[in-house]
Amino acid sequence: MLVQSVRGNFEGFTKREVKGAIAARDLQANMGHISDTNLERLLKKKDDVSQSNILHDCPVTTNDLHNAKIIFGPSLPQLKGKSVREKPIRAEPEYTKIPLEIIERNRFVTLVADVMFVGGLPFLISLSRRIRFVTVQYMPRRTAGELCNGLKAIVNLYKRAGFTCQAALMDNEFEPLKT
Repeated sequence: MLVQSVRGNFEGFTKREVKGAIAARDLQANMGHISDTNLERLLKKKDDVSQSNILHDCPVTTNDLHNAKIIFGPSLPQLKGKSVREKPIRAEPEYTKIPLEIIERNRFVTLVADVMFVGGLPFLISLSRRIRFVTVQYMPRRTAGELCNGLKAIVNLYKRAGFTCQAALMDNEFEPLKT
């Protein structure tokens, strides 16, 4: 991987040219990050009365602007303002059949479950011991009924795949679910 730094781009330019390029980028920033072509047009434009540069007492020249393009590349704030988000590629689900060998070897599953908070929101997290399958389910309320429904959904998920949930290890929060 090649990383190009701005310091390396200073090579081949005099100190005065580098200072002029920095001044050009500063001027561009002070003018609201106008485009390079608009800034170049302003730098070239002459005042009708005095026939001097329209930007009075401006030390920046068009050469400074060209050097800034070479040293710093395109103006990043300008690129960010003009860039639009491209439509992402649609993610298609890929279903994989569980090999029969894995199901037979791990037919009986032991679950470990707990309620964890992420950003203050409760989630029911479960992990199967040997096959290491993790499930995450949002729990709007942590009542016994909601926790029971969440665990039933997890057990049914394993049943559909051909596994049998033999035991579930949980903390005292799940004590009301014991039957």
